[in-house]
Amino acid sequence: MPSCRFGFGIIGCGNISRIHAAAIQSIGSARLVAVADNNKERAEKFSAEYGCEHYRDYTELINRPDIDVVTVCTPSSLHGDIAIAAANLGKHVIIEKPFDINLEKADEVIRVCKENNVKLSVVLQHRFDPDIS
Repeated sequence: MPSCRFGFGIIGCGNISRIHAAAIQSIGSARLVAVADNNKERAEKFSAEYGCEHYRDYTELINRPDIDVVTVCTPSSLHGDIAIAAANLGKHVIIEKPFDINLEKADEVIRVCKENNVKLSVVLQHRFDPDIS
């Protein structure tokens, strides 16, 4: 077992979040700590399936000291605000595409992540597909 483990939190328990959960579980140095979704039943079901805690309010999740990385799998209009809140608490951030629906908000996410010295990544899983290049 690796000596360093990273605690992950997933915000948004829709379809894409299952891919994130599986990826987290496949990494030896990572563990899924908690998920958050404003739909209580969806959060409960997801947490039971993946063996983690759940919240309706994502701010409870990002305030946990054992969460190092937050993956944002919510509707696009919420990406920026959630990423900024997480980065301001020193959490690394992974955002599902699109980054945000507002360029100014995206620029603010980048600035806040730099200011807080946290990593920022946007999921673009098809970037190297032959049809894309």
